[in-house]
Amino acid sequence: ITNEVGGIIETDNNAFVVSNSTISGNITNSGTIEAGDDAFYVDATSDISGAITNEVGGIITAGDDAFDVDSSSDISGGITNSGTIEATDDAFDVDSSSDISGNITNNGTITAGDNAFEVDSSSTISGAITNNGTITAEDDAFYVENSTISGDITNEVDGIIEAGDDAFDLDANSTISGAITNSGTITAEDDAFYVDTNSDISGAITNSGTITT
Repeated sequence: ITNEVGGIIETDNNAFVVSNSTISGNITNSGTIEAGDDAFYVDATSDISGAITNEVGGIITAGDDAFDVDSSSDISGGITNSGTIEATDDAFDVDSSSDISGNITNNGTITAGDNAFEVDSSSTISGAITNNGTITAEDDAFYVENSTISGDITNEVDGIIEAGDDAFDLDANSTISGAITNSGTITAEDDAFYVDTNSDISGAITNSGTITT
């Protein structure tokens, strides 16, 4: 599926819905995708196994989540953003025993009205997360509740992560087991790392950049 430069996909609902199904082909956006709800909604043991690429100049806007993975579903094909992703709620919402097992790479701009990455209800992000661009969240950059991020998180030299609350917020019974490496800039209005009851950051934390609270 290719949305070319100048192409517009516009809906009051979800732009892409995958329910009890699979999209195995690649999805490439160089135009504009505007969704009143989720841009990508993956539900009911479904998967997007093809690569999702938002090219330079590509715009994805969502009235709710940009990527909503729910009910034992997965995005296994990997997500690469070199354009702009804007979500009124979460940029990435992984819920109800779901996973994003493909790698997530940001070379552009990701803006979330709530959390940039929210993982809850026994879910996982097992793919690596790499940021070479800018990630801005009104609330937490990474919010984990009763869930796990097992993939490595890397903020490169040119990477900027900005959180209106915590940069990393581990609520009850949560784990980040992948390594966290920062060579860029992380800014949090509240805590850089907040670890709550029965939670753990077991992966190594390495900082050669700037972390400011």
